[in-house]
Amino acid sequence: MVKRGGFLDIAIEIENKELKNIDRLTKKGHDRLVAALNRIVSDTADKIVKETQKDMLVGLKTGRVYGTHQASAPGETPAVVTGRLMKGFDVYKYKHVGSMFAYIKNNVFYADILDKMDRHIIKVTPGTAAEFKAKVRAAVKQNLIGFSRK
Repeated sequence: MVKRGGFLDIAIEIENKELKNIDRLTKKGHDRLVAALNRIVSDTADKIVKETQKDMLVGLKTGRVYGTHQASAPGETPAVVTGRLMKGFDVYKYKHVGSMFAYIKNNVFYADILDKMDRHIIKVTPGTAAEFKAKVRAAVKQNLIGFSRK
């Protein structure tokens, strides 16, 4: 599941309760599934950052014009001026009792101000969310078929 949290956090979380029949997995199957899901969470977080950075650089901006600078309008990712905001993303990945997390944060001091002004610092497209869910389903199905107890 991909969801927006806080001002600048994106949490990508898979909980065991979402994984039907996981109790039928062998130890090897469980380990393989956990490794596959960790890769999916990690890859999705990295993809979100890359998509956001690309949109900041080349995405259409429709805000005010200040001299030669085209600003972003509410609902758009911020326009690039110095590049600090675009380079300020960090992805934190960790596991915690039955869940895997990836948090994307931007540590530039003015990022939260822009976010409060409805400039979307982090962009998650519907396609990314759908792709994430499809990859999770495929990983679960693949591991349940090959590594389940009867």
